Amino acid sequence: MKRIDDSSKNKDDFVNTGNTVISSILNYFIKNALSKGVSVDYSIKIPEEISIEPFDISRILINVLQNSIEAIEKCSNDKYLDIKMKYDKNILYIMVKNTYNSTITKIDGNLLTTKKDKRNHGIGIQSIKNSVDKYDGTMEYIYDDRYFKTYIMLYLK
Repeated sequence: MKRIDDSSKNKDDFVNTGNTVISSILNYFIKNALSKGVSVDYSIKIPEEISIEPFDISRILINVLQNSIEAIEKCSNDKYLDIKMKYDKNILYIMVKNTYNSTITKIDGNLLTTKKDKRNHGIGIQSIKNSVDKYDGTMEYIYDDRYFKTYIMLYLK
């Protein structure tokens, strides 16, 4: 049994939370970022069992990390991604920090897609908000001329 268990673990994984969905998403995006020359830091401290639907955590992580990687790709030299996840007293904290090219497009306080095809893009942020709202959570963006940070807090049962 131990040999089977050991052989099923990917030796190239960076993150192993025990939660297959979360670990798979994080490992995919970390590998993707590294393959593009991005410097990556991460700190993931969550339990194996966490009371969030796989669809919701997938929707949140995939959209936030995809947006971060796309922003980093527009940077000419300084390419950096930092992912932090922590679970404490039934609250899941997520922070993603990335470099970006200092261009933000907003209308009425809402971030807009920078992609040319506005009709088929720009729904990711609303998708994240829908999942965050489902857990009575909060989402906040903070940015300066170098870093864009996304903070998400979810109240889990």
